[in-house]
Amino acid sequence: MCRFLKLALLVTAAVTMAVPNMAWTETPYQNPDKVLADIVEAPQTPWVSLSPNEAIMLMMEPPSLPSVAELAERELRLAGMRIKPQINGQSRTRPLQSLSVLDIESREQRKILGIPEGARIENTSWSPKGDKVLFTNTTSTGLELWVAELDKAKARPLTGPVVSMTGNISPVWLSDNETIVFARVPQGPREEPKEKMVPDGPVTQENLGKVAPARTYQDLLKNPHDEELFEFYMAAQMCRVDMKGKVTAIGEEGLLWDFNPSPDGNYILVETIHKPFSYLVPASRFPQRVEIFDLDGNLVREIVDLPLQESVPIAFGSVTTGPRRFAWRNDAAAELVWAEALDGGDAGKESELRDKVVALSAPFEGEPRELMKLSQRFGGITWGNDECALVYSWWWKTRNLKTWRLYPGGSSESEVLSDRSWEDRYGDPG
Repeated sequence: MCRFLKLALLVTAAVTMAVPNMAWTETPYQNPDKVLADIVEAPQTPWVSLSPNEAIMLMMEPPSLPSVAELAERELRLAGMRIKPQINGQSRTRPLQSLSVLDIESREQRKILGIPEGARIENTSWSPKGDKVLFTNTTSTGLELWVAELDKAKARPLTGPVVSMTGNISPVWLSDNETIVFARVPQGPREEPKEKMVPDGPVTQENLGKVAPARTYQDLLKNPHDEELFEFYMAAQMCRVDMKGKVTAIGEEGLLWDFNPSPDGNYILVETIHKPFSYLVPASRFPQRVEIFDLDGNLVREIVDLPLQESVPIAFGSVTTGPRRFAWRNDAAAELVWAEALDGGDAGKESELRDKVVALSAPFEGEPRELMKLSQRFGGITWGNDECALVYSWWWKTRNLKTWRLYPGGSSESEVLSDRSWEDRYGDPG
């Protein structure tokens, strides 16, 4: 026994002597040679945007590479969204650094003044007349709404860091050229929901006996705390602000997903999310209420209250059931257009007709009128007038793309202008 003990001690001593003492230190990030750094950090070609009247070009300095501090910032992954909680906005964006304007005729270029040093500019948008540009500036505490007056080449803030951009709710101009609609973070004291150390119970999911193939998604809700965080950061108040900075609330707070003013500026199409939430699909498939409000926040009409969409067929070209793809007809004062599936949304199902396109005009009473039925999926409309609009339809399985001429006024039957494969670039009419 004594001999075995001595042998064990000798082995232990040998192993201890064989293992070197390792001192762990934090190694700082290293910089490359100046030649490489100059290549990576070289000024990029400006991004450009032409004004509606085509007289001025907005030149935007592209973003530099993100810093390590930016990459290390907190990020919430909720319902398919990636949220930056410090600012009530989306993460992983690429803010601009500066703005300038170029007069197309004179070729004179002026830098827009008044923008703070180190500004993080996003969500630029021309006013209807092309004499102003709105944008947001990201600060350490939130998103500010700014406007640049191009005749003076000077920018100024319209709000403090109160803008919410968690959903698809970018600030938009009204047609009067003087008013902007945006989403505001709820006012008053707010505290992020804290996760309970001990949950109230296990997370359970119920199978109702219905077979339904499903796609997989990333960053979904996983537990009740995720639901609380989602509600907290999605909550917003729709508001309008004039050029003097006067803010007026429109309607009530809600989980704003999207809003879109009518061309005449008298109505706003609002899409809000509500419970029940899902742990299987992203926020875009959550129950969604689509409504039309006037500028005072009065409900004009509820278009549809879509249920939770967990069972959308997985065949390419399948869509949700019920109304979808809402948009204002931009050559009319206030006419809302949308599509509805005629095949249950299932692209794998045999059907002569796939979609129909309908329209409903102000004052939004009665039933919508049918514009046309399609044997393929609806892909959008380019509006012209009552005698001409271009309707696009597509079908994934055949890679077919059709362009139709629609007579919105109903004076004639729609007709095919182009019928081709979207993989045939030589056959693209341009």
